[in-house]
This record gives sequence, C-alpha cells and structure tokens, in this order.
Amino acid sequence: MGRWRLVLAGVSVGVLATLSTAAAAAPDPATPARWPVAAGQWTLQLPKDLQRLEFHGELNVDQGAAGGGAMMYPAPSLAGFLAAVLTHAALVESSKSAQRDKALAEADQTLQPLAPALEALSPTALSAAVAPLLGAAPQPAWQVEVAPVYVFSRDLRSLSVESHLLLRRAAADEVLARTAVRATAAPLAAERVPAGWTDNDGQALRQTAAQLLVQAVTAGLRSLAGDWDQATAPQRTVRYPFGGGERIERVQVLESRCEGAVVRHLRGDLMVIPWRDPSRAGECPPSDRP
Repeated sequence: MGRWRLVLAGVSVGVLATLSTAAAAAPDPATPARWPVAAGQWTLQLPKDLQRLEFHGELNVDQGAAGGGAMMYPAPSLAGFLAAVLTHAALVESSKSAQRDKALAEADQTLQPLAPALEALSPTALSAAVAPLLGAAPQPAWQVEVAPVYVFSRDLRSLSVESHLLLRRAAADEVLARTAVRATAAPLAAERVPAGWTDNDGQALRQTAAQLLVQAVTAGLRSLAGDWDQATAPQRTVRYPFGGGERIERVQVLESRCEGAVVRHLRGDLMVIPWRDPSRAGECPPSDRP
C-alpha cells in the first residue's frame, strides 16, 4: 500500500530568518476563485492508474514519535559544530521514520479480520456503488477526480475517508481547483464487528465507503463554489463518536443535518462528521447505527 511520509530537512537560522522576512513582506493572497458546480452537472472518477483502494488502520500517534535526550556536540570549529548538529538531526529523523513505519505496519495489521472484504472492494466496485447515489449526468459540464484513502478505527467500528479532489471541466485536462475533505461514518455497534462489514460479500462496507465518498465530494464542491466563505457561525467544541470512543474538535459548524454535520476545523480543514446538534434533538429520528 502507498504511504505518505513527512521528511524533515534541517535549515540554518539565517535561512529561517530570510524566509520569515519574505513571508512577512508577501502580499495577502487574492480572493480564491469560485467554481459553481451545480448538482447533476458533474461526474466522479477515480484516478485512471488506481489499481486498488487504500485502506489503513488508525495510527497510534504515541508509537509514532521518537524521544531523545540532550546531546553534546564536541567540534573544533563552527563548521564542525554545524556538521555534528545536522548529522545528529539526520540520525534522529531516521530513528523516528523507522518508528513511524513500524507503527503504520502495526496499525494495518488490525485490518486482518476484514482482509477478504477489503480485497474485494476494487476501484471498479466502488465506482459502481457510487453511481446510484449520484444519479445520471447526461451532459456533465464538470468532472471531479478523487483519490480516496480510507481509515478504520483500531476497533474496526468506524470508517472515515480522506478525499483529495481535483476539479476539471468535462473532457479537459487542466486542473481548475483542488481541495480535500474528511468524512466519517457513525460507528457500528461492537457486537456487529467484523461481520457487519464482511457479511453479504461486504455489502455494508461497499455502501458505507460509497456514501462517505459522495458526502466528502459534495461538501468539497460546495466549498469550492463558495457556499461557506461568509459563514459567521461561532466556533464551538463538538464531540462525535469514533470507534468505541469519541473525538473532540474545535470547529465552526457550517451545516447541521440529522445524518451529520459539515464543519470547518480551526486548521481550515473541511470535515463531515456524525454529529447532531443537541438543540435539534427532537427533530431527528433515532440513529439506525447504534
């Protein structure tokens, strides 16, 4: 499976000062372009070279970092001192990288009970499951390419997707806009794992993966259209279920529905989460996924 890896590079204090000064002097970015993509006027496609979908286990971040104590740098000159510092930084980063790789491998091992269903869910099968949710677009004006990465909670109760979107005009190659959205489904009950995902040839897995992808893409397109640029909703702390526990996020609630909410994290990330506004509790039926 493919991996995203963060590589840290050492830079001198002088370079950092130069970059800081340049950043401070740079003008504010121009107002981003708006792309009003109407419902029913776009088609969704996966990357043409995508051979298999990415599924990963939830990473235990406590295992992904390497600690290190203080270190002395004996050197006869400033140049030697800097070389020693950079060498040590490279060694520490290499150690952290090895620990991260180990943590990633251990996280993916938690998916073994779902292996047959995950193998069966090919890009073609996912596209087929998505099609009925979108409906036909006889003469689409837009095409959306999306590269989804799915992540299961460690107890396999919850599934989320990181969706990276590229927007193009129909039959064109130029990328006009891009964004990313994370969508999370309500967790399965503990007693339904893993059979709830694997029974009926993985039907629930296919449906949930497709629904999450459509939710993420729809929210991403609305964001590119500028739907929430002027949102003035106050920031609030929300708690939503993930696995057998919960996640706590400080967000701006952009839209609240019975089946979930679209929120913007303080970092600017757009998310679709299984959260219900407590003030609207009487308006929504009980959840069908306890």
